[in-house]
Amino acid sequence: MSEILNRLTDAVARRDFGVVEDLWLELLEAPAIPAEELARLVGELVEAGQGPRALDLVLALAPELVGAERYAEALPLFRAVTPAAQGNEEVRNGLLTCYRRVHRGLPHLAACIDRSGLLANEDLAAAAAKLDRLLSYREGDCFYHAAGWGVGCIVGFDPLTTDATIDFDRKPGHRVPIETIEDIFVRLQPDSFHVLRKTDPDRLRRLAQEDPAALVRSVIVAHDGRMSTKGLRGLLAGEFVPAEAYSKWWSAARGALKRDPLVAMTAGSNPLLTLRARALTYEEEMNAKLASFKDLAHLAGLLREYAEHRAEAADPEAFLMPAARAIAGRIATEPDRGAAFEASLLLTELGLLAGEFPRPEEIVGQQADPIPLLNGLRMTSNRNRAMELLRRTGHDWEALCYRILLSGPKALWDAAAGELREAGDPPSIAGLVHGVLDDPGRSLELFAWACRNLLLGRWRTDVPPLQVFEHLLTQGDTLARRKASQRGEWTPFDQNAELALIRQSIRAGDLQYFDQMLQELSETEATRLFFRIRRSGAIPDHLGHILEQKIIRRYPKLLAEEQRAEAAPPEYLYATAEAIERHRKEHDHIANVLLPKNSEDIRRAAAMGDLTDNADWRAAIQEQQVLNAKVIEIAGELLRARPIEPSMVSTELVSIGSRVTVENAQTGERHTYAILGPWDSDDEHGIIAYLAPLAQALLRHRVGDEATLAHAGQEATYRVVAIGSAMEKGTKANG
Repeated sequence: MSEILNRLTDAVARRDFGVVEDLWLELLEAPAIPAEELARLVGELVEAGQGPRALDLVLALAPELVGAERYAEALPLFRAVTPAAQGNEEVRNGLLTCYRRVHRGLPHLAACIDRSGLLANEDLAAAAAKLDRLLSYREGDCFYHAAGWGVGCIVGFDPLTTDATIDFDRKPGHRVPIETIEDIFVRLQPDSFHVLRKTDPDRLRRLAQEDPAALVRSVIVAHDGRMSTKGLRGLLAGEFVPAEAYSKWWSAARGALKRDPLVAMTAGSNPLLTLRARALTYEEEMNAKLASFKDLAHLAGLLREYAEHRAEAADPEAFLMPAARAIAGRIATEPDRGAAFEASLLLTELGLLAGEFPRPEEIVGQQADPIPLLNGLRMTSNRNRAMELLRRTGHDWEALCYRILLSGPKALWDAAAGELREAGDPPSIAGLVHGVLDDPGRSLELFAWACRNLLLGRWRTDVPPLQVFEHLLTQGDTLARRKASQRGEWTPFDQNAELALIRQSIRAGDLQYFDQMLQELSETEATRLFFRIRRSGAIPDHLGHILEQKIIRRYPKLLAEEQRAEAAPPEYLYATAEAIERHRKEHDHIANVLLPKNSEDIRRAAAMGDLTDNADWRAAIQEQQVLNAKVIEIAGELLRARPIEPSMVSTELVSIGSRVTVENAQTGERHTYAILGPWDSDDEHGIIAYLAPLAQALLRHRVGDEATLAHAGQEATYRVVAIGSAMEKGTKANG
């Protein structure tokens, strides 16, 4: 049969229709025919303008097949010739007979035939195409509803209307005409992630263990070809991969995906996974990156990544050795000696014969000042290796360690401090302590780190813990005042991080140092410390309360002092009830959504391994510090917040809650302002805070009064024209 088919294909291509007809007649005697291949040839004849000839061939063979009850073989032939059989009743009847036999048992078959128009439509091709589409839907077929119903599968058809009943995750029993089903829903393949998640989740769990890359690919396909790694974790962890084992699983999956020719992965802490337009081997991808990277540090990082994830059977000359030779050739002339050291160390550790290049010990020995080299190193393991090599060189070891503390990488501070003697002139721990306490602004991070070590008793110096604690308060209060002066403005992240460093040092060691310190304080010193803590802006309220209670337990007499000091009420913050509620929701969102999510991010990042080189973990810890500070700040403001009541507003003089119209005495311009709280401010709609300079100048003035505002070295005089209430429904200020 394959020989006849090949000869037919060749004859159709040569337009030798006599041979086509002779070979076609031979098919009448065949016990089985390749119906789909023959249908393709019939279609080619029709497209070549040989419709009548194609029709004759089909009517010579297909009715014989029907007579032999070989309906599945006859149907493709009838379908292929329909474009040349407009209104042909023999073809129509043949189609009807074949459809009814091939699809017998479908409860909605008769209704589908009726809706397709095959019974009466002259255009048999269009009618057959529509019927094929209607009959393509079967029970168990699944669809996806992007607007929120999720995945659903067909559970039945109405035999009269052909409506399909689909059980969606969030919309069971939904009926839809099958003519419009794919206009509304996305049809899913039986083995797609969405379908298997609903029908066979165990198969996905097995796939997660047997072929992680295949599982990830299926997820990406199901999500329009894009998925972030955080989104992937949220989808798979717990349901298909045990949550506690996800980090280990992802490490293996990530290596497999690096080698997957169909998946591209971006860099960063939350890489984006996408499907490639064309397959690309891992070596091809790496070579493309190699051509685009210019600096040696990135080239070495690329080689390190490839060496970690390459397949054992990969050809070394496909990427590994060319990349190694390219890196080796640049080490000697690389101006960034940190990058040169790391590249040399990498080639040495990999044991690659990449040609001549300076060895790590040579690079270290050439450095008159090794601090820039140490600061240029990106990996903690490389810094430790450089320190080992530096110890063997002719450098003054103690002096070098001291310089590392003053201007070297933080990751080496603990190791460097361990090499210094505690007492005496610099280089020593005592010299370092006095230097950072005298000038904390030189490096606030070093100051906070040194104070933490002192409070935890890691160093023995002549500086008592109380003095260290008060140094922290002084520096923290300076930062807190600076932050308060910028309230309402954007605050630099570094400033929040600096205050967090101070607070972290104050909390050192679960405050055990504080209990020990109290044992050595006199009652007078404790009293002074008590009120110093109470006034400090560096200490959050909850921490301040803990410290105060510790002091009171040590000196109970201070309780009476505290109760007397409580008398002065806090300064209230006034705002509309709506603004207070918005502020409360912001607090709740941080406390109940962002902080729990951040804790989970910290847990996930910590599970990845070595924290010294874990950028995700450091970023999450910094974010936690900022969020904690923010939620504490908002909580304190909410405690002071009071709603502006209509009864508070005077129409006789300007007050909080007033709507006041003023006229500039110099220009005659008039503006109307609503004077509300700091959380209500909206310059676009003429709403200003009562704490704003203009509002402060206008408060307590009556209609006709003039108020002078000095701002930015200039003065302006405003006359109060009208006073109303901004708390009335429907009132609106305007500029």
